[in-house]
Amino acid sequence: MSTPLRIILILGAVWLLFYVLRSIHRSRMHTGDSFFWIAVAALFVVMGAFPNLVFAVSGWIGVESPANFLFLVVVFVLIVKVFTMDRKVAKLQHQMLELAQKTAIKECDETKNFKADAIRMDVSPIQESVRQKS
Repeated sequence: MSTPLRIILILGAVWLLFYVLRSIHRSRMHTGDSFFWIAVAALFVVMGAFPNLVFAVSGWIGVESPANFLFLVVVFVLIVKVFTMDRKVAKLQHQMLELAQKTAIKECDETKNFKADAIRMDVSPIQESVRQKS
């Protein structure tokens, strides 16, 4: 692995770590999500600091070039992140659907109670609203 690639890898990891910590400080990122990116930054630092490890693993896997191995690792990391984000989005969509259904049921019950109260008082809902305005 060339020296410029190693330097770019380490500088990119340091920048990523700085950006994640700044996002946590500004409350733009949850702490749980930040662990993933901190681990990615640490992985990049290790790969940049110990190129022999990258050579050994790429040779063991059968990848021609250590640079190709780095691209493979980045693609894999991004696929894992997209998968975890998809799971979170699906969970949030399910929660939103349940909340909308519960809200609709609650509003329907309130409307029925309002109509039932108006009928008990022998007054129509329209007359009731007029009476309340007076």
